[in-house]
Amino acid sequence: MTKKRNPNKGLFGWLWMLANTLGWGLYYLVATAAGWLGYQAYNALNDGSGTGWLAGDSAKIYVGLVIFGILWGVLIGLLQWLALRQQVKVVWKYWLVATTLGMLAYGILREILFGLVNTQIGSGTINLYNILITLAASVPLGIAQWLVLRRHLRLSGLWLEATVIAFGIWPALTTILSKAGVTEFLTRYILSSVMDGLIYGGITLAALRIMSSRPDRQ
Repeated sequence: MTKKRNPNKGLFGWLWMLANTLGWGLYYLVATAAGWLGYQAYNALNDGSGTGWLAGDSAKIYVGLVIFGILWGVLIGLLQWLALRQQVKVVWKYWLVATTLGMLAYGILREILFGLVNTQIGSGTINLYNILITLAASVPLGIAQWLVLRRHLRLSGLWLEATVIAFGIWPALTTILSKAGVTEFLTRYILSSVMDGLIYGGITLAALRIMSSRPDRQ
């Protein structure tokens, strides 16, 4: 039987929200720098003839997705684990690997789905497709983390639902802010980091509360 720790629930809630909000903020900051470094690496590895192993926009996109997926998995995954270990005895390496692989799958699947949609109905897709594609692409992340949590918590299937809902809400809110006249820079680098952390953190925290209220899995 996996025994849960029983710290102050209010403290755990604050730690979880802080971990996710800080994690999203750090991710946006570091990802900006990593994006520049990735672009430089692309130029260095491409032989300039158009036939190098990184030649073409597709290769550049997928290399970027790998970089950003690893960044998200390490930064947010580590901060999540630091908070989560106060509530559940999750092995850190399992959580980091699951979070990183899940986010890599999210980025790649999302890019593939957008490519399919743009091919079928053109690049001028409505924002509803952005939300639906994000919902679908977030499933691998939810499943990967669920595989870790299911060893420790009953009703762990709620984690997948919470992850999909959280990832579906934030692009919708970002769209609303953009239509309200908020500048792109402000939306992406300031409000988005706070919104993403609060939305994702709040919804997953609610799921963790429900799961933690049940007896441990035998």
